[in-house]
Amino acid sequence: MNRVLKSVVLVVICQLAVVAAYGATAIHPPFVKAWGFKTEGNLLHYVASKDTIFYSAAYAYGAVDLARGHSLWKNEKSGSYDLNAVFDSNNLYIDTEGKIVARHPRTGKLLWSIPKSGDSALLAVHDNTLYCELEDGVLTALDTRICKVRWKSDIGAEPHPNYTPCTVGMSCNPLFRKDRMYVGTADGKVLSINPRTGNVLWRHKAKIDSRDDALVHGLAADAQHIYFTVCGGSIYALDPHSGTLAWTFNIKNANDCIEFGMPLLFKDMALVGTYTGRVYAIGISDGLQRWNIKLPHEKDPAIISPEDEPMNYSLAVDSGQVIAGAEPHLLAFNTLGKQVWNWNTDNYLSYCPITLLRDGILVASDDALYRFRMARLLQKERGRASSK
Repeated sequence: MNRVLKSVVLVVICQLAVVAAYGATAIHPPFVKAWGFKTEGNLLHYVASKDTIFYSAAYAYGAVDLARGHSLWKNEKSGSYDLNAVFDSNNLYIDTEGKIVARHPRTGKLLWSIPKSGDSALLAVHDNTLYCELEDGVLTALDTRICKVRWKSDIGAEPHPNYTPCTVGMSCNPLFRKDRMYVGTADGKVLSINPRTGNVLWRHKAKIDSRDDALVHGLAADAQHIYFTVCGGSIYALDPHSGTLAWTFNIKNANDCIEFGMPLLFKDMALVGTYTGRVYAIGISDGLQRWNIKLPHEKDPAIISPEDEPMNYSLAVDSGQVIAGAEPHLLAFNTLGKQVWNWNTDNYLSYCPITLLRDGILVASDDALYRFRMARLLQKERGRASSK
């Protein structure tokens, strides 16, 4: 379970929608490696903006140019603790040890800092406001322009008895939908909050069999529901206005549990991935299973581990297909769960989320970032350049 929690925390702090696609062209192989960037020790997570990548590794954190893959700036750090970060259109906000700082994303220049005592490293930025926990269990809204507290709200989350730190209060990145903010907590609650005032509009407590499974992994939303997952293997759909339960889907295999982050909305389905690399598709209208598939598992020969070692993978939606990183492979499947392509990256990918770009894809291994571009687009660019 420690490994499960570690995976959950590292994935959900990768800023909720880093799996955003740019442009309508479906991504497909063959791919050409544009660059690779080696990190200082194990890569713990990364998050990308339109032109900059923030990364946190075992011995350093910093920023990388998205176009060329070279270092823009970096700072050394001691210990293997992770740093969470989020971008807005102007700044980069980082939860470091004992404080939250704002930096210029391209230069690393310190703009402001504020001390914190809480263990939670989760951050979200929306409408010139940074949402964080400066103290455990208390959600704080900061004006990003002047580093001033707008409001504080006690979200009433109890510490999880089996996991410390990072399991008091928020357990996944908040979700913003219209004029509301939705927060998942370590004790199995989802809260609807007014993001301007901090007032709690409703609370929903998941009904679970074991306290060990209470941790809310992630949130997603459409016009019909708020969806959330918990560690034990369940996905819930709530009415966004009242918090009333619409349906629940439970994974029947007691040895499997939901492993990575938020539900992924795909057409009329919600997708969730599990500890063993199985993907379930659940109908968003009725909560019934449409299909499930097992992703291929090819072990990294450099790692000696038992046969039941969980696989590393991540999912992203792109133009009518779902792209999955399944260790050395990138593969895609359609709305029926049928595989449409499979490509070997020659790199054992980590659990860090896939980032879909206009012309390709950004992925991570245990100690490196890689940008791949679609060969077809490169050929077109070369053709246009030669005709000039």
